[in-house]
Amino acid sequence: MKFFLVIFILLSSCLFSNSLNLKDYNDRLIGKTKLKKIHSNIFTKEELNYIKNAKKLKIGLGGTKPFIFIKKNKIVEGIVPDIVEEVFKIAGLKYEFLIDSRSNLLSMIKNKKLDVLPTALYSAKREKFGEFTKEYIQIHSVFFTHIDNNKIKTFGDLKDKTIAIQKDYVMLS
Repeated sequence: MKFFLVIFILLSSCLFSNSLNLKDYNDRLIGKTKLKKIHSNIFTKEELNYIKNAKKLKIGLGGTKPFIFIKKNKIVEGIVPDIVEEVFKIAGLKYEFLIDSRSNLLSMIKNKKLDVLPTALYSAKREKFGEFTKEYIQIHSVFFTHIDNNKIKTFGDLKDKTIAIQKDYVMLS
C-alpha cells in the first residue's frame, strides 16, 4: 500500500502541477516513448516490482459532484475518476471502482476491504487506520444559506444556530 501511495503522489504531482499539464505529459512521455521506458525513468526497481506483482486495487468512489458523477448505469465520470484512471494507466496498475456512500467507504478502508479512497480529507482519527498523500485538489468550503440571509458570513456567526453536515465529513480550517 505504501508503494501505491508513493506512486500516486509522484504521478499526480507530475500530472497536475502548474508547470506541466496532462496533455503535455501525454505528448512528451506516452505519445513518444514506450511505457517500459517511462517506468524505468519514474519508478525505482522496488516500485516496479510492486507494480508487476500488484493485485487489482479497489478504489472507493462516492458521488461528490463535480469531483465524481455516478450515472444510473454505474458509469463513473468526473475530475477524480479521470485523475485516477490516468495515474493507473501510466503506472500500469489494475483497478476497479467500488461505488458507495462516504461512510461505508471509510468503514471499508478501515476494515481493509478497500485500497484507496481518493476523495478523503485528513483527520487525526482517520490517520489511525490510513495513510494520506499530499493534496492533489484544493477545495474551498463555503457557507450556503438562503439568498435572504445576510447574517452568516463567518464561523462565529454560526453560534447557537442549527446546521447540517454530511455524515463522516471533515473540514479543515
